[in-house]
Amino acid sequence: MIYKNICDWDRKASEKLKNIQLPNQWKSMGYAIMVIALVLILSRKIFDISFLSKTILQNILIVGLLIVSLSKEKIEDELIIKVRAMTYRMAFIFAVFYGLLQPIINYVVDIILGVSDKDSHFTYFQLIIFMLLIQVGFFELFKRKR
Repeated sequence: MIYKNICDWDRKASEKLKNIQLPNQWKSMGYAIMVIALVLILSRKIFDISFLSKTILQNILIVGLLIVSLSKEKIEDELIIKVRAMTYRMAFIFAVFYGLLQPIINYVVDIILGVSDKDSHFTYFQLIIFMLLIQVGFFELFKRKR
C-alpha cells in the first residue's frame, strides 16, 4: 500500500513538471535581460568598470537566455513541441562534445603557440552559454523553416 502511494505521488509530481514553460510575453523580457547583460559586460570591459561583477553579469546573461529558451511560442502546436525537444537534444549532445573537446583544443593550441597558460581553464559559463545558444539558435532556425 505504501509503495502504491509513493508511485502515485511520484507520477503526479512528474506530470506537474512535465511541461515547464513560461508564457510568450516572457520571451521579450528574456531578450531584454540578455541584451542588458551583454551591454554591461561589454561596457565593463571597455570602460574598466570594476564595481560590476563579471560572474553576476554572466549569470544574468544565462538567466536571460534560459527565459528565452523556456518561453512558449504564440502558436504552440505539435511541430513546435517536436522542434523544441529536438533542439534540446541537439544542444545536450553538442555540449557534451564541446565539453570533451575544448580542453584538448586548449592544450593543443598552448603547445603550438608555446605558451603555458594556466588561465585557459574550462568554465561552467562556457558550457552553459554554449548549450543555451545552440538550443535557442537552432530552435529559431528550425521554427522559421517549417
